[in-house]
Amino acid sequence: MYYYRKNPILGSPKGDKDGNPESIEQFLLQTTVKDVIMKAFIFYPSSIAVKENSTFDYWKNIDDQWQDYMRSMADNIINDSWPQLRKTFAILRQNWDIPGYWHRENFESTEEVYHRMHIDLPLPENCWEHGGQPLKRNDAELIKFRILDAKDGDVIVRIKNDKNCTIRLIILFRQLNTFDADGLTLYRLVPYAYYNINDRKLKIGDGVRVINVNPEATDVTFRLAFPQEKQLLMDKISEVGLRWSDKAKTLLSKDLSEEEVARIEEGVECGSIAKESDLVLASDNDDTPEIDFVEFDKNRRVVNALTKGIMSVNTRNHSWRVTINRTDTKEIKKKQVKYAMVGNTKAGETMLMLCNNSNGIQLTYNTDDYYNVNSRQFCDHLKRLLSVSDDLAYLRIEKVAEKMDSITYKVTKQ
Repeated sequence: MYYYRKNPILGSPKGDKDGNPESIEQFLLQTTVKDVIMKAFIFYPSSIAVKENSTFDYWKNIDDQWQDYMRSMADNIINDSWPQLRKTFAILRQNWDIPGYWHRENFESTEEVYHRMHIDLPLPENCWEHGGQPLKRNDAELIKFRILDAKDGDVIVRIKNDKNCTIRLIILFRQLNTFDADGLTLYRLVPYAYYNINDRKLKIGDGVRVINVNPEATDVTFRLAFPQEKQLLMDKISEVGLRWSDKAKTLLSKDLSEEEVARIEEGVECGSIAKESDLVLASDNDDTPEIDFVEFDKNRRVVNALTKGIMSVNTRNHSWRVTINRTDTKEIKKKQVKYAMVGNTKAGETMLMLCNNSNGIQLTYNTDDYYNVNSRQFCDHLKRLLSVSDDLAYLRIEKVAEKMDSITYKVTKQ
């Protein structure tokens, strides 16, 4: 640092002729493991050097040791613990641009270090302030939390301590369901969505995707999320075109207008009650059956996991969602269709058409490669047409007609 700030060749104070910034912290941010030593400053030739530690040969030897060290430590499992900035990694709390950076009272807090190093991660649950020991956070009550006390819409963090690393999920909590496992009462946590901090993957809940919970487990803990973690989850949800309505306790499409969102939050499913339509689709001299379609106003929602030829209708906990299996979704996607329509033929058969007729309900293609229809009216009418009473029903779909911009399925009970 002495030679970086007071280059022996260029004089004092540090000039800009070596191309490096004045700030050594900025230099550390923008340089590489390979270059951090050998490109920090200009060295004296050995023939004219007064001090050995200002020569190229001296620093090349240091660099060789540095490169060997980095190679030997590349697979060290301790590397995964750096976000906590503890033990070896506490040196990151030293801001080398300030006087007396080595004094503990000048160590930066975790938040300050993250800001200086442009780190975009949630703060660890024990957020160090200034000094060398973890201090009790003012919001420690967030950590005193039992998963059995979680409420609909809470954002919680699941922490699993593996032998090699700590795995964290930020979860938008929906509900807990009990189940029996060899006489032991366990729970299935049903999420609206969750984000894995380790692999940076977002999953949208569907009523089927669950997280098993054993309240007695010692390697897994839950706590309420810190504000930074909650914001991270909401940002990831926004990236897939959704947003959370805490008032309505649901994920909504970002494409909905503020008026539509307000109407949903007031308990109106974004439009008037669906009515039977007199619309009859012309046959176009093809094999598409004549269908009396139901006409709807628009609304949306959110995902599932099914086999070919099956779709689900989920009305649990106000889900109001139809999900088409991934295999048929792949075929439908080739048609580049945007809407779904449902109705009966004159023979009383229930038909589902995926098409570009804007009288239908808009399809949602989610991140898990499924097509969804997110509409209460659509679900209600489909269930009525098939006399389905279950809140989660699996129906068969059989392709009966196909055109350039539409595909039609016959829908039956399993």
